[in-house]
Amino acid sequence: MEAATEFVVESPTRSTVRGQRGATARQVPGLAVVLLGWGGNNGSRLTAAVLAHRLRLSWPTRTCHKEANYSASLTQAAPSLLPMVAPDDLVFDGWAIIVSEPGGGDASSSRLTNQSARADYVILGTRAQQLQRICTDFCSFQSGAGLAEVIRRKTANTEHFSEVILGLSDTAENLLRTIQLGLQVSPSTLFAVASVLEGCSFLGGSPLTTLVPGALEFKWQCSLFTTSIVRYNHLGNNDRQNLSTPPQFRSKEVSKRSVVDDTGLSNPALY
Repeated sequence: MEAATEFVVESPTRSTVRGQRGATARQVPGLAVVLLGWGGNNGSRLTAAVLAHRLRLSWPTRTCHKEANYSASLTQAAPSLLPMVAPDDLVFDGWAIIVSEPGGGDASSSRLTNQSARADYVILGTRAQQLQRICTDFCSFQSGAGLAEVIRRKTANTEHFSEVILGLSDTAENLLRTIQLGLQVSPSTLFAVASVLEGCSFLGGSPLTTLVPGALEFKWQCSLFTTSIVRYNHLGNNDRQNLSTPPQFRSKEVSKRSVVDDTGLSNPALY
């Protein structure tokens, strides 16, 4: 199955129309999901849901006996038409900023400032050293597990808002230089760049500032493209503390406001 798409690349200095073609693989690969912020509400629930179904867990309620299932999951939508990886076959791994969290791994020391009091498991060093460590850990995990495909998904807290600054994050070249110089780069951008370097998918699962023009341009230079931009809203288990800090709230404010802006701009007669 092949598909073609056309999209507009926008930056503070120029707009470019690009085209891409993609094809659906004929065989379902071995797949891992690496969760950034594994110990949070989203990461732990996803892992628990898959484990509950894999172990065939059940429990009594006041009215009946329930069993874990994948009802309403997109993975069950049309498997005969488009076979997908069975959720039970997923391999999980990840990072968390607290050693006691399920991920038991590392997180960038570019962590949220207001989490520093409880963050006890971080990667030290410069931005470039952190990027290299992420890539090294990723390669070790994929080769050790013998997996064909890996998806990275950010499930951590809303991160510190990062402005798109000319000369820093507006082009792929500037973004890579910014990382080497140790200047302002959000944690999600570091993970996104590492994902591009290693050729795996990156999903942003919380309000963040990953999609800076430089990261997008770098991705397209590596023959990868954006497949979907979807937004929804719910509060995680640490949002009350996290969003009390203005820079973190700014990230959520910008991401949610743009949804309203898109609605108004696409319906000028109505709005």
